[in-house]
Amino acid sequence: YSIAPAIRSIFRRFNPAPQMLIQRFSSVLREEWKSSNERGEFSSEIFEAYLFMHAIEGSALPKELRDLITPGTLSELIREAYARGKDDEDQDALKKVVLWGSYAENMNMSSATKEEILSTVVRSLIRLGSYRDAMKMIQQMNDQGFRSAIFLKGYYLDAGRIIKRPSLF
Repeated sequence: YSIAPAIRSIFRRFNPAPQMLIQRFSSVLREEWKSSNERGEFSSEIFEAYLFMHAIEGSALPKELRDLITPGTLSELIREAYARGKDDEDQDALKKVVLWGSYAENMNMSSATKEEILSTVVRSLIRLGSYRDAMKMIQQMNDQGFRSAIFLKGYYLDAGRIIKRPSLF
């Protein structure tokens, strides 16, 4: 069930699976998760694979599992959804990035992990055309001292060469 975290994004981007295979694999993981819950067992491998399948499918994370997600796993899920949304121009995947990024607000994590998650959320907002929300988040990140805020302002401006939007200043 486990795909090494270091190669998940590479695997998904360079080995896109047919939707039918993804659905089949997802149903097997759901059954394994359900079965392990019924036995009162918790397998971290099944749990992480189950979460990874949610990211690949673009489905919502179950509410009861949100509190079990570590910041590192959340970061990986967001990175995976963003890669899919960007590569496939999948608006639903980008919306998932924004939704899952909101989970980070209530989690204890390092500032580096939070910055990585929020940076990905900002890029998703820009790709979705939610410029005011993106700029608001960039400003919040700048206020918190995140160095990526400068890069994100540049990304915002670069995206604006084609699309007219509200002024930065």
